[in-house]
Amino acid sequence: MELDDNEVSNHNKANVFRDIWFSPKQVFQYILESDYNDFVIPLLYILGILRSLNSAIEKNLGDKLSLPTIIFSSIFIGGIFGWLGFYIYAAMLRWTGKWLNGKGDTDSILKVLAYGQMPSVLMLLLIIPQILFFGEDLFRSELDPAKYITLSVYFLIITGILQALLAIWSFILVIIGLSEVQKFSIGKSILNFLLPVIIIVAPVIIILILIV
Repeated sequence: MELDDNEVSNHNKANVFRDIWFSPKQVFQYILESDYNDFVIPLLYILGILRSLNSAIEKNLGDKLSLPTIIFSSIFIGGIFGWLGFYIYAAMLRWTGKWLNGKGDTDSILKVLAYGQMPSVLMLLLIIPQILFFGEDLFRSELDPAKYITLSVYFLIITGILQALLAIWSFILVIIGLSEVQKFSIGKSILNFLLPVIIIVAPVIIILILIV
């Protein structure tokens, strides 16, 4: 479906970030047809930082590393390798998408992954105050609520819920974007999204079963 001049002119660098929340199909059409990629690398870099920080929290790296080390490695190492990880995943989505007669190329799918996860970018704005409130304890295996005022603990719970909602919305946007770039139904887009994960995880599970 081609967008006419009026539809294209309704989107620009400012309102793409606004409209993608509730008009994702039209925005993805604009992004793909106008080759709009101004913020792809910054978005992927931020997403890499975010994934690195979340990984540090899940793995309790604060038990072994100092807070400055965690933040420094997340900003520089996490950002760079996060971008590389998204590129590899985009290539795998293109590869597995071909099995389903997908039409997208790697660069177009990479744009979908970047812009589609815009809600997830906002998670960084939630993690920063968490770090300010709890410091290294946020990354440790045990967080003692007694050390903090009740308001801080409630803040951690509320921001955690908001992060989950943003992650769900990002997933929905990425699926819609995949359906546009690959010319898939929503069902096929979900399958395309999962296939790279299955390809990576399945051999590991088989090997573990054989070993056990």
